[in-house]
Formats: sequence, structure tokens, C-alpha cells
Amino acid sequence: MTVPNHTRVKEGILPHINSPQDVKELSEKQLLTLAEEIRRELIRILSRTGGHLGPNLGIVELTIALHRVFNTPRDKLVFDVSHQGYVHKMFTGRRERLATLRQFQGLNGFLLRTESEHDAYGTTSSNMEPFLFYDRSMELPLQSQLTEF
Repeated sequence: MTVPNHTRVKEGILPHINSPQDVKELSEKQLLTLAEEIRRELIRILSRTGGHLGPNLGIVELTIALHRVFNTPRDKLVFDVSHQGYVHKMFTGRRERLATLRQFQGLNGFLLRTESEHDAYGTTSSNMEPFLFYDRSMELPLQSQLTEF
């Protein structure tokens, strides 16, 4: 993979992704192109702002698949660590603001419920998200765990 220049992606598929529904409507070939565009955009942005590049490059296809199958915000997505959520942020209306990541009054470097209804939890320490959701699932009545969680 070559490191892209620092100009914003204006062509391709990514500029047209504004919601999880947009991801669902893409063909398999378009999804492959989207994954490449996302990686280029992550490298472009994070080379300026800093942030968690590796965890996000490694979760691109997984995040695409999650958004194709599940319906956020109704369905809650749980990432191993919430700083793996940059692609999720792109798909949930925050793509245009991703360049403000980790800056004063910019997007948070982690998932944050107050930032988007698509984020299932707030900022936590590394690897705590699955435990928080497990704890929450114990509060739900047994018969509703699969439909509400």
C-alpha cells in the first residue's frame, strides 16, 4: 500500500457514505474498494492528528461486515477497545469531522454515547467494553437478551 497524499478524498465511494444504510447498499466489489479508500483516509488523517492507526486498519472489513448485518443504533456494536471505532465513526455521520479527531472541540478518540446515538457506551479503559456489556446483559430479562442487546 502506498501512502496517499494529504488531499482529502473527493471521489470514489467513501464520500457517499453518510450512514450505515449506505454501506448495506454496496455491491461486493464496491465494498472492496470502500475498504481501500477507508485505509487511505485513515492513514491520511491519523498521520496529522495522531490516534490509533493499527487497531483501525485491522478492523476495516470487520466494521464493514458489522454495519452490513446489524442496524445501529438499535443493535449495539461492542468493540474490544473503543479506540477501534474510527471506521464506525465514518459510517455513522462523523466522516466529515474525522480530521478533528483528538483535537480541542473535535471528535473524541474513543466511542462516546454523547457523540452519537450509534455508540453503545462511553469511553472506558482498554478491553473493558465487553465486560461492561456482559454486566449490562445480566440486567436484562433472560427472554429479551437477544432482541434488546
